[in-house]
Amino acid sequence: MKIVVALLAFGTLLRAQSLQVFSEFQRVDPFGRVLDQERSPPPREIISPGVVRNGFTSFQVVVTAPANSTYFLFAGANPPDIVRTHLYKEHFVRSGLDWVPDTLEEVRSPGFGVIPDAQANIPGQTTRDYLLDIWVPPSAEPGRRVRIELQLKTGGWLVYPMEIRVQNAVLPAIPERIPLTLSDIAQRNAEQDLRLAWEVDSPPAWLLLFRQTLPAWIGQGPEWVLRFRDLLYRGTGQAKSPRPR
Repeated sequence: MKIVVALLAFGTLLRAQSLQVFSEFQRVDPFGRVLDQERSPPPREIISPGVVRNGFTSFQVVVTAPANSTYFLFAGANPPDIVRTHLYKEHFVRSGLDWVPDTLEEVRSPGFGVIPDAQANIPGQTTRDYLLDIWVPPSAEPGRRVRIELQLKTGGWLVYPMEIRVQNAVLPAIPERIPLTLSDIAQRNAEQDLRLAWEVDSPPAWLLLFRQTLPAWIGQGPEWVLRFRDLLYRGTGQAKSPRPR
């Protein structure tokens, strides 16, 4: 009977813990809720996203656990020599009545954490946020799939199943900057999209982009950008010969 009770308690503990992955456009507060202004109906499921060569792709990694929980968060790639991964801890700042993830601190994987975060001093905190930043070199083989290893160790192991798919599109070179905030990430990724879109010189391609993305602008939240990005990355916006600047 003691063994059965222990197993039930362990199962309850695991259910109270979670490891979730969202797009860069779905920031999560310290209580596990997506910020009201960024909710998408429903949010994009992150399982096998396409990635652009010579560019970055970013994801929100969300760890939720009961109070006084300690954990290790591991992030990497398999095979390890195709892409480059960086893991950043997000620090919350007060914005009106909300707590918003803002500044970034790079951490080495596996990263150690405690809930609640004593440094943040947020009453009732159940969630800590991370940014996973992935860079794909221009030499990566189109069509190649790379498994992203996301594992959470707290009591038991939780694994998030995810892989990335290398697309045909190659970004023009952009200066690499160290991101200090989530706004830096958003600006850099938007600049990537614009640079890639600039290379689209086919009117039918622009008509396709417009037709595919316009319906998503209405009532779909910030993730409508992902539909536009999908088309670019699949090759519609592939740069063939750079335009003169």
